[in-house]
Amino acid sequence: MRDTDDEDNTDVLAQMLHDAKEDCDNERDWKKLEHMLEDHRTLLYPDCKEGHKKLWGTSELLQWKVPNGVSDKGFNELLMLIKKLLLESNKLPSTTYEAKDVVCPLGLEVQKIHSCPNDCILYSHDYQKLESCPVCKTSWYKINHDDPEDLKGEPPRKRVPIKVM
Repeated sequence: MRDTDDEDNTDVLAQMLHDAKEDCDNERDWKKLEHMLEDHRTLLYPDCKEGHKKLWGTSELLQWKVPNGVSDKGFNELLMLIKKLLLESNKLPSTTYEAKDVVCPLGLEVQKIHSCPNDCILYSHDYQKLESCPVCKTSWYKINHDDPEDLKGEPPRKRVPIKVM
């Protein structure tokens, strides 16, 4: 049984797509939004008991990919595994490229923003040159204990942020 919050979110998404379609300036963008609306109506597989749609499922998987730092190659492998587990006639995209095309047909980019692991600040604008959070003093970047230069306080070769949104 579906949660009423999921149904409300689905209705809001459908309304947003309809509204965006009305505001389209050109035929090409209108067709892309029409395709996105169709993906919003398309079940992940025939007779899907939960009523999960292609757009929703693809969006959920992409939202899982980013905070978990999964590479495109790893995500492609995950998509292929899930496709094998679902019914043969499922509509799940096969590649990261196809998944992004479903969710962002207009070519909108995803922007990754580094943040304090304790959610104190976002490392943008005034905070771009800091090494640690001015509120809780937590380091912006992970410390590699296997790299002696990193432990001595030297700038690491590759800086990996602790938290990315």
